[in-house]
Amino acid sequence: MKSEFPIDAVVTWVDGNDPTHKAARYKYSHNGEEFQYEDVASDTRFHSVGEIKYCVASILRFAPWIRKIYIVTDNQNPGLEEYLDRYFPDRTTPIEIIDHKVIFAGYEQYLPVFNSLSVESMLWRIPGLSEKFLYFNDDFMLVRPVTPETFFEDGKTLVYGDWQSLCFVNFLHFFKNLFLRRNAAGYRVFLINTARLVGLRNKFLRLYHIPFAQQKRLFEEYYAEHEEVLIKNIGCRFREPSQYNPQALNYLLGFPKKLSLLVPAQKHFVYLMPKPHRGDDYVSKKLQGFEKKTSAPFCCFNSLDKASEKDLNLILSWIHHRLGVGE
Repeated sequence: MKSEFPIDAVVTWVDGNDPTHKAARYKYSHNGEEFQYEDVASDTRFHSVGEIKYCVASILRFAPWIRKIYIVTDNQNPGLEEYLDRYFPDRTTPIEIIDHKVIFAGYEQYLPVFNSLSVESMLWRIPGLSEKFLYFNDDFMLVRPVTPETFFEDGKTLVYGDWQSLCFVNFLHFFKNLFLRRNAAGYRVFLINTARLVGLRNKFLRLYHIPFAQQKRLFEEYYAEHEEVLIKNIGCRFREPSQYNPQALNYLLGFPKKLSLLVPAQKHFVYLMPKPHRGDDYVSKKLQGFEKKTSAPFCCFNSLDKASEKDLNLILSWIHHRLGVGE
C-alpha cells in the first residue's frame, strides 16, 4: 500500500541513562539535583527499556507506507541498525536521526531542553518533513495494520479524542493542587492551557496516548504570526504548568478551517502503565483485554521502568509476539 501523498513519522527519544545527558539535566535543574516530581523531570521520565526499537519496529511492520522515519534526539543515537537489519532486512523506509540543534536553529539560546513539550513545538521545523506527518512518543506502538486513512481522510486530520468540560476539570485540579501544595504540570493541564490559548472557555480537547496526525502548515502559519506563543513553550527548559500541548494546538487550529475531524478514541487504543500498586493481575488482564479489542491498532506502554520483572517479561514477550521480533 502506498499513500496518495507523502506521510513521514517522527519519534522523539532520549537516553536518560546516558551519563552526559543525566549530568546536563541535573546541571540545569533548579537545585542541581534530580527533580522530585514525576510530572516535571524526574529520572523516570527519561528511563528506557528499549521502547524506541519497538516503536520503530511497529511502524515498519504495520505502516510500511510511511515515507521516512525521523528520530529526534539530543546528540544521541539509539543504535537500531543491527536490530532492524536482523528483523527487517528488506525494509525500504529510511530512518534519519535529527538533533535538537537542527530543529532549534535560530533559537539555540533555549537549548538544552529536557522538556517534551518544548521539543514537540519545533518538530514541524525538521528539514524535508512531509506536510502531513505522524508524531510518536517512543512508548507508542502500532499493534495492528493501519492505513493512511487511519490518520487522514479527504485532506482532514483525524483527531482521536473528545471534548470535556473545563469547569469540572478546573474544579478537580483546584483540589489536586491544594493537596499537592503546588501547581501540577500534568497532561490535562497542558490541554486546558491549549484550549484557553485559542479562546475556548467552556471545553477542552482531551487527547489520548495515540500517534498524533499533524499538518505542518498549521504550525507554520500560526507561529509566523504568534512567535511569542512558540517562545512561551520552547523557553521552558523543564515542564512548567503554564505550557500548552502542541498536538492539541494543531488540531484546534484545524477545526475552524475544516482540517480536523474528531473521532471517538476509546475503542482504538489500549493504555498500559504498570506500577506496584496496580495488583498482580493488572498487566495480564490488560493484555487479555487488548486481544479482544480487535478494533484497536494503537497501544502505549508507559513507564515500563517501573514494572516488576515478572510484568516486564510478560509485556516484552507479548510485544515480541505481536511484532514478530525478538529482544
